[in-house]
Formats: sequence, structure tokens, C-alpha cells
Amino acid sequence: MSKSLCVRRGGSAAVLLCSAVCASGLLLDLSGASSTYSEITHLFGEVHGASYIVAELLCSLPARDGALAVLGLTAALFALFRRAGRGASPAGESASALNRGASEPEGTGVLVRSASTAEDGMPRFARGASAADAGEFAKPRSGGGASAWVVAVLFAAAMLFGRSFDETGSAAYVVGGITPAIRSCWYFIGWLLPARALVELAFEGLDRLRAHGTCPSGDRARSVSPSCGRLRRAAHLVLGAFDRHPFAAPALVLALCWLPVLIGYAPALFMWDTNTQVLQWFGLPNHISSSVDLLDSSVLLTQHHPPLHTALVGLCVQAGISLAGSENLGIFIYAVLQWTADILAISWAFRIAQIVGAPRAPRFVALGFIALVPAYSNYSVLVTKDVLFASALLLFAIELVYLVFCAVSSDGRIAFSRRHTVLLVAGALGTALLRSGMVVAVAGGALAATLLLWRMQRRLAREGLRPVSARSLLRVPLIALALVIAVNLLLARVVYPALAITPSSKREALSIPMQQVARFMRDRPDAVQPEDLRAIDRVLDAPSLARLYDPSKSDPVKATYKEQASPDDLSAFWQTWARLFARDPGCFISATAANYYGYFYPAHAMSWSYTSYFSSLVMANTETNLIYSDIASYFSFHQLDHPLVRALDGLCSGYRLLFQRLPFLTLTMQAALYDWALVLLTAYAVRRRRSHAAVFLVPAWVVLLIALVGPCNATTYFRYAYPVALLVPFLALVIMAPDPRDRARRASTFVLISTTGGSSMDSPSNTAACAAAAADASAGTVDAATLEAAETAPAAKGHVAVLIPCYNEELTVGEVIDDFRQVLPGASIYVYDNNSSDRTAQVAREHGAQVRFEPRQGKGVTVRQMFRDIEADCYLLVDGDSTYPADAAPSLIDPILAGEADMTVGDRLSNGSYAQENQRPFHDFGNNLVRWLIRLMYGYAFHDVMTGYRAFSRVFVRSMPVVSRGFQLECEISIHAVDKGWRIKEVPIDYRDRPAGSVSKLSTVSDGVRVLMAIGSLFKDYLPFKFFSLVAAVFVALGLAAGIPVVAEFAQTGYVSKVPSAILAVGLVFCGALAFSTGCILDTVAKATRKRWELDVYRAEDEMRRRQR
Repeated sequence: MSKSLCVRRGGSAAVLLCSAVCASGLLLDLSGASSTYSEITHLFGEVHGASYIVAELLCSLPARDGALAVLGLTAALFALFRRAGRGASPAGESASALNRGASEPEGTGVLVRSASTAEDGMPRFARGASAADAGEFAKPRSGGGASAWVVAVLFAAAMLFGRSFDETGSAAYVVGGITPAIRSCWYFIGWLLPARALVELAFEGLDRLRAHGTCPSGDRARSVSPSCGRLRRAAHLVLGAFDRHPFAAPALVLALCWLPVLIGYAPALFMWDTNTQVLQWFGLPNHISSSVDLLDSSVLLTQHHPPLHTALVGLCVQAGISLAGSENLGIFIYAVLQWTADILAISWAFRIAQIVGAPRAPRFVALGFIALVPAYSNYSVLVTKDVLFASALLLFAIELVYLVFCAVSSDGRIAFSRRHTVLLVAGALGTALLRSGMVVAVAGGALAATLLLWRMQRRLAREGLRPVSARSLLRVPLIALALVIAVNLLLARVVYPALAITPSSKREALSIPMQQVARFMRDRPDAVQPEDLRAIDRVLDAPSLARLYDPSKSDPVKATYKEQASPDDLSAFWQTWARLFARDPGCFISATAANYYGYFYPAHAMSWSYTSYFSSLVMANTETNLIYSDIASYFSFHQLDHPLVRALDGLCSGYRLLFQRLPFLTLTMQAALYDWALVLLTAYAVRRRRSHAAVFLVPAWVVLLIALVGPCNATTYFRYAYPVALLVPFLALVIMAPDPRDRARRASTFVLISTTGGSSMDSPSNTAACAAAAADASAGTVDAATLEAAETAPAAKGHVAVLIPCYNEELTVGEVIDDFRQVLPGASIYVYDNNSSDRTAQVAREHGAQVRFEPRQGKGVTVRQMFRDIEADCYLLVDGDSTYPADAAPSLIDPILAGEADMTVGDRLSNGSYAQENQRPFHDFGNNLVRWLIRLMYGYAFHDVMTGYRAFSRVFVRSMPVVSRGFQLECEISIHAVDKGWRIKEVPIDYRDRPAGSVSKLSTVSDGVRVLMAIGSLFKDYLPFKFFSLVAAVFVALGLAAGIPVVAEFAQTGYVSKVPSAILAVGLVFCGALAFSTGCILDTVAKATRKRWELDVYRAEDEMRRRQR
């Protein structure tokens, strides 16, 4: 015992010593200002050689007034090292947690209905996750391993070189002699070991978050007892609202948090590029157009800025001038559009993150971070291409993630819908067209997704799992990439030349070489030969390069580029560049690092350029030079001078300054935080083999690498790193989501168990086999023999009831009864006479059917009564008009009896028989219209909605609330099945028209209108939030149309003369807000009703099982 105590004490002493060394290294004076010769001789006398070096190092340590800082930092590092050292294998803990969750009674891992899906097509598992969830943790990788050391080494090196360049503009702290080298090593170690510990803790935290989100109870909404505090109940309600509205809730939060910025910085925040774009669109002189050789001197528009974004800005300004004669209104319209697009893209990304299984707590933290950090809100109203580009890139990347998760799903109904395809293509096009050269980012993401899907498909196939949608979705990213390339080629080769839009200058690709040459001429003018000067002067203005050189921004140097330079001139320039590099490689490396370090080091020189004050200076600029353009001579852009605007401007600016100045918060305003987060998440994804994150990582890294070779350091402009800052929170959520391959394995196991043993008609042997398979699935030990036994166990046929509602079908009902009696000899046939005036009931009784009467008129009323009266295991509903073949009945009822479907639909349209036999073309049109509306509203594509030939399971019938009275019945049943996630199977059948003398009871116009009204009513009942959101959008759009002229007049004059328009606008917007609130309330009620319905389904299933026994 004493020996163990000594070992522990010795280990603590070593950790304490290591902490003190690191703390001292972090607080070293790298500049050597405190270790001058006079200071050394004063303290130590005359010392020489190694003693002098030691004296220099000692003088570089913190003085007495810095002792408390050293002690405090030592204590913090000691706690950090001890915490990192005590951390057990997070992977093993996660696996244990998952296994514990799998062994809980409710976590059997059995899928109640294998086809139950979320609104967007992802599967809902009614019970907890199985131990298959822990599959990816089965082989624990303790800590960060080599990945953590690599990140720590890179981070420590970035801190060392970044500080040197930030304070001296060179690597003087590292290569300035023996003493600076030793100080640098000490400083490097001071960062290395804490960084290693922090990376370990970060990996452990990500492991725990992943395990928490994967365990059955991890993300489940826990019930809150009345005894809990009000704050906890309120938090529970808020989190529940975010779960129910994964898109609308983040959008509302972001809109509320960012609204003060939109108003306070009205009309928008300008930058120098904004002036150039506006001037180019209106064909006015600007410094970019004057610096290039135009294709047509009368067309000043160039490709220096993306023409699509320039057109968008220019059209908005034109709209403001046309509507109210105010360019300020036009630029405000653009700001509102960009602000809205940014919010919608971010909210959609949160929705996809929830669908793919990202844990709720990290999603909530990410939303709070984006909503509260002013870097995001300020950029939402900055007129720059980078914001819309970042939103498009986020949309593209998150849709690729969703594509991967959909592709490995083993449920055939889970598909990458047309809406997601459109969003993926739109994101890809926006990424490529809103930023020059970003076709590479699209190509990287598309190719990474394609390769990932191909590898997953092969791996799952080797395991015996064959996701049905992987092969078809493999083409989607390639098609999007091909479309992007085609559009870019069309624009570059056809459209832009036809419109005389001049290509961007070659100087944009030469930023770094120009900076290197300029730095060499500043630092080593004596090493530049006359022939070098002549070669450089043929491309750049050589005499002014040394004076114009700015280490963090290449704009002044590259502005001297001579567009008339020939290929021979460029060749001579490159040869000179090579000679200068050979003379002093260190100078070139320093020039490159000076242009990079701000991306990985939180520099003291970091400034926030885009403020309302800076924007007002840009708007009032009257000078045109190599960098700026005169805009005040042509337009009267200005910040709004209104008390509310001024107040919000001061509030937002003060809030931003708070983040800029306070410790730690200031990191959120610098590119280094987000770039290192990208590095950390990349290392974690590689270490934990989170291969599905590649579709997010590749575009992010492409954007960062292109920014690194760009014209500016991140210490000057944050906007080049803004896309990375927007992607990083969602990259973390994607990495924490369950691996799609494990979801595919788990879903395949659940579907197999459910389809082999989940039917209400199971025989005892089949039930036992399924129970065994389910138990093995819960334990994570499903073997091939068990599954094969469950799959091949015979299923007993159940009692089938044929339901025939009739109204004046004397000519055909007898034939229908005889046909079904022949095909289904053991079935019970029921005919319900709905007030027929002919001999329908008598004919039906003569042919052996059980005849009953329903006095209330209407097919819906009749079928509702049939569902109430008749007991059966399978219900086959068919019209009595002899248009549906009885031969197809086994194909409809067999999936029901086998437990493979809850409703089967006789599809008349797929094989073309309905088009050939039907003599009423408007019926075909109405069917297609109803199909389109259901697909649009609910995302499910029926082949035939209005068919009257269907089969249902007992549980489906007992939980189906029929409220329609007439021919809306088929539409209601179809929508109910889709909304409640029942398993649906469509069976093609041969349709035949009514025989001669038989008359249809369906009115094309009146019943068609009733069907459309029923669809709208069911849309309101089942999806009230979507319905009332559309109503609210209409009201708000009308209110904006009525209010924009009023706002424009008030902005110009400070008065409102159009009082009726103002009242109308306020009333319409208020009605929109009221409709939105109504939708939120009714959606909560609908969700509660759905939960009660689920419980009713469970009770019906229990009753069915008791009835079987």
C-alpha cells in the first residue's frame, strides 16, 4: 500500500513539474526585450558563453509581478493533465453504455412497423436502439493516439510561428540565434503538451456525445414531473418544440436574434467590392474595369466578381430605384434576401442534422453559438458574395450527408426525394457560380460522396445487406457535378463572351508569387540584378513594389499588374522568380507565412473591418485609385438616420466589441478558431473512421486551401474564412451522428424480424421464431440460422372479408360475388346496400352474399359502418361495378396475411389498362392531380390514389377514423396511411370499364371539388404547421407588398402620408403572425393526438394477439 502511495505521489510530482515547465514556457518573453546585455550584467555580472545563454533564458522568464500568473497557469495545467491522464477509454465506456441501454426491457430493438417513416423519409424506431448501435464502438480506440500528437504538434508550431510573424513580421523568434531557438523550443513544448491533453479530452467528449446520442435513452424526451422546477419544465418544453419543428424553430430563433442587426445596420453593410459591383452593373467607371483589357469598351462588367452575384446586387438596386426612386431601398432589399437565405440554409441544415441522428444537446448548442456570435449575424447583412456562397456550400454539403444516409437505408420506401435532389443541385450550382474557382469544391464533395457510397455498398453487400437505393443514388452526385460543369462551360464559353463580359485578370492567380517578389525587393534590394528588375517590370511596376508591399494583403502589389504582359513576359517573370527564390528561400517562405498565419493564429493585429462606420465611409467614397472606386458621385447610399436604427446600431456594435475584446470570446471572431476546429474534427473523423463525414470535410478543406492562396491574410479579412466558420458546427453534428452503415445493419435486422414475424396472422411456430430472432437482435447476436428459421416459418392464412358497398348495381353485383367466391372460396362476402332503388340487395342475396342495409347516403358512410360491423383478419374492399378483376385478389391479400404490408392498393394506372378502358378523360386528369398534391404535401408518390380496390390489415381498419361521407374515402385512406407510416404496397391490376347499361355514380366536377377540399382539410388536420405557415407567408407577402412603399417614403422623408396602406400592411402582417401562431399551437395538438393514436394501435395489436390465442 505504501509503495502504491509513493508511486502516486511521484506521478503527481512529475505532472506538477511538467505543468510548471509548460506554464513558464507559455509566459516566456520571446522578444528578448527583458534579456538585454545591460539587464544581464546588472543581475549576473560579466558572463560569457553558455552562462550568458542561461542568463538570457532566466531573464526571459516572467518577473516577480508575473509570478501569480505562472502559479495560476501551473494549477490549471496540472488539473488539465490529471484529467487527461485519468480519462479511461471513452470508446469502451460508450460501448458499455450502449450495451446497458440495449439490455433494457423496452430496448428490444424490434421495429413495430418497418415502414414507419419520418416526414422526410428517415425511419422511426418505435422502440429503443439495439446493441447494434454499439457496433462502431466494438473495437475501442483509446484516446487520440497518433492523431492527437499530430494535431498538437501542428498547433504548437502554429502558435510559435504565428506569434513570431504577428509581433515581428518574420520568423525572428525561431531563427534569430541559439538563445531564441532555445526559447522557441521551450515555448513550443509549453503549447505542445497542453494541446495534446486538450485534444485527448476533445476526443473523449465527442465519444461521449456520440454514445449519448446513440444510446436508447440518450436523446429521448424525458417526462417532467409536476414537482420539477419551472425552469426545468420550460427547458423541456423548449427542447420539445425544437424536436417537433427542426426547421421552423431554428429559423425563428435566428430571425429574432439577427433582426436587430438587419435594422441597426440598414440598409446594409458595404465593403469596397460592393461599390465595384454596383458600378459595374450600371456601366459606370470603376477601378477593376479600368485595370483590365475589356472585350467591349462599352461593357464594364467583368468576371472579377461572380457575374451572378453582381447581377443580383444590381437588380435589387434597380428594383429600389424603380419602386421608390431610392437606391438605399434596393440595397436593403438585397440585405433582406441574403439575410433570409442565410437563415433558411442554416435552419435546413439543422433539420437534416436531426434527421440523420445528431444528438439534441449539441444541436441546441450549435444553434445558440450561431445565433449569438456576432460574426454570423454581421455577415448576414454584409453585401458580399461570400455569404450567399457559404449558404449554398452548406446546403450542398448537408444534402450530400443526407444522400449518404438515405443510400444505405435498407427500406425501399426511404428515398432521396425530388425536393432533396433539387436542393442538392441548387446548392452545387450556387457554390460554383457565387465564388470563382469553386467548381473544385463541388467536384470534391460529389466525388467523395460517390466513392463513399460505392464503398459502403460493397461493404454492406459483403455482409449480406443490400440497400435497395444505394445503386440508384450513386448517380445523383455525379449528375449534379456534370450539370455544374456543363453550366460553367456554357457560361464561360458561350454566354459571357456573347455578352462581352470580360474574364477576370490573370493576376488573381499570382497573388502569392507577387507577394514573394515584392518582399524580396523590400528586404534584399541589393540582391536584385538589373536584368531581374527588367523582367519584373514587364509584369509589375517594379520600382513601387517595395513601397507597396503589405505582408497581410496582396491587393496593393497585384494592382500594379500589367494586363498587356505577354506569355513571354510571364515566362521571364517566372524565371526571375526562380532565381530570386534560389538566392534566399527564407524570404519567400516568410512572405508566404505572412500571408497565411492569421488563418491558424489568433493575431493581435486582427481587425474587424465591416462595421457601420466603415460602411458609411465606403458609401461616401469619392476617390478612384488602384483599390477603391468612386461611388458617391453616382449614388446616394447612406446609413439610415433614424432613432431606432441609431439605437440598434449602437447596441449591435457594442455587442460585437464585447466579443472582440473579452478573453476567449474574442476567439469566436477570428478565423483560427474555426480552422483549428476543422483540423481537430478531421483528425477525429480519421481516428474514429467516421467516413461519412468525408462529404463535409472535402468541400471545407477545398475552401480553406483556396483561401490560403488568396490575396489576403485572415488578420485583414475574416470573410475568406467565413464559409469554414459556417460549416464547422454542422461538421461536428454530422460526425456525432450514428454511422449510416450501422443504421443500415440495424434497420435490415429490424425489417427482417418484423416482416417475418410481425403479422397478425403468425402461426405459433412463426411467432416463436420471431421472438427468438428479436431476442437475439436485442443481444446483438443474430445468427444466420435463426433468421433463416424466422424467414421460412410458415404463416397461417387468416379470415378474409370481402366488402362490397353498392348503390344501384343490380346489373353487376351478382357477377362480382361469383368471381370472388371462385377465387376466394373461404372468404366471407358482405354487400352493403346504400339505399338502392333497384334489385341490388335481392341479387346479392341470391348469389350467396351476406346483405346488410345502410340508410345514410354516401360511400364513406357505408364503408365506415362496414369497418365497425365486420370482424376479420384481412379486409378486401372492392366496388360492385365489375371493373376490378377478382383474379388479382390473392396478390392483394397475401402481403397482408404475410405481415409484409398494412394496406395494399390495386394499381390501375401502371400497366396502362385504365387509360385504354376508361372513357372519361377528366377522371384520369383528376387522379393525376390528386397524386401530385399528395406527393407535394406528404412526400409519398402513389401510382393510383383513387382506386377502389384495396386490402387492409385488421389493425389498420380498427385504427382508421373514416370521416368522409362520399367518394373522398379513397383519398382519405391514402393520406391516413402515409401520414401514420403504415406499410403500403401497390399491386398492378387490369382495369375494365363498366359493362353496357351500368352507370357511374361519380360526378366528375362536384365529386372532384369535394376530393380537393378533402385534401386541403386533411392537410390542415394532419400538418397544421405547414398549412398555417403557408397562410402566414401569403399574408406577410401581401403585407410587405403594401408596406414597402410606406417604409421607403418614411426612410426618405421621415413621414408617412399613406396611412391606409400602412394600416393595411400592419394588419396583413399581424394576420400572418396570428396564422403562424395558430399553426404552432395546432401542431402541438396534432402531435399529442398522434401519440394517443400510437397507443391505440398498440392496444389493437394486443387485442389481436389475444384473439389469436
